[in-house]
Amino acid sequence: MHGLFRAAISQSGAVRAPQHRRDALADSVRLTERTGVPASSAALRDFTDAELLALQDALTTQGAGLTLAPFANGG
Repeated sequence: MHGLFRAAISQSGAVRAPQHRRDALADSVRLTERTGVPASSAALRDFTDAELLALQDALTTQGAGLTLAPFANGG
């Protein structure tokens, strides 16, 4: 339908493809090595949005471009 929307905002970030368990595990190790924060739901559960974004900034400013992103479970 023409004219139904004037603009849109993407609410989900890009997800790497293909997603493999080995990639998720390697990214988890790098997260812990670079930030000192264990890459587990228990360790990250109480982080605020701002704190998670700061972790992501710390990862991307160290040259490798690692970003926090979802991985398909069981992939």
